[in-house]
Amino acid sequence: MKTVLLKQRSHLPQVLSLILAATFAGCTDTGAPDPVLLEIVGGDGQEAEFASDLTSPLVVQVTGVDGLPRGWVRVEWRVLQGGGSIEPEGMFSDEEGLVRARWILGTELGDQSVTVAARGTSTTFRAWATPPPPADWAEVVEIRPGALVEGTDLLASVWLLNRWPGTVGLSAPTCSFTKELYPALYSASGERVAYHSAGGYCFFLFRHTLAPGDSLLGQWGMGITSVGSGEYTLRFKFAVDRIHGEPATLPDTMMTVVIGG
Repeated sequence: MKTVLLKQRSHLPQVLSLILAATFAGCTDTGAPDPVLLEIVGGDGQEAEFASDLTSPLVVQVTGVDGLPRGWVRVEWRVLQGGGSIEPEGMFSDEEGLVRARWILGTELGDQSVTVAARGTSTTFRAWATPPPPADWAEVVEIRPGALVEGTDLLASVWLLNRWPGTVGLSAPTCSFTKELYPALYSASGERVAYHSAGGYCFFLFRHTLAPGDSLLGQWGMGITSVGSGEYTLRFKFAVDRIHGEPATLPDTMMTVVIGG
């Protein structure tokens, strides 16, 4: 009689697999990720020369809906407009929920933007790209003088317009009253016949800024009671020593004024 021994198949591997799967399943977060908010902390709205680094980094803070910082949240940066690059393009927030990036502007002038996103929410940073400063500011900072005669008074005015596609900063030293008074009215022979009598000699431009296309108006009154009829020259002088942070000057401006018939 022949005896056949049957080899019994073990079910132990299958049992162990089921136990491990159940264990890991219990440790896995099957819910949706914690929703977050992105708040711009710094670096938005800067202005710089095209194709250059912005002065300040872009800084965004990641928080939960409870307003508390969220660390170790993956954040992605992407250039939207203007070209250029952002470094790094992706990183995790620190323990305070902060993320910083370096933005190098593209070569397109004007408005440029990048977006930062995390877990389905995003926000946008913007910057303004300008060309290099002009060699002669008088070419882009336009001066428009004006004058209106009303009876025995002359109202002198001058508009200063920024035609440069960037913000212009104007600064001037304290006015020196030892110089000749301006604005002033001169006769054909060069005699000063009237001037601004409030004590100032200049179109005072101390720490003014002009955005692209903006203007600055200066107005002065001067009495012309003793001035006879005829054609005169109105002169303006500008006490500007720096434009856009660099040494610069604006030219004196003259215009013809006719008084009387």
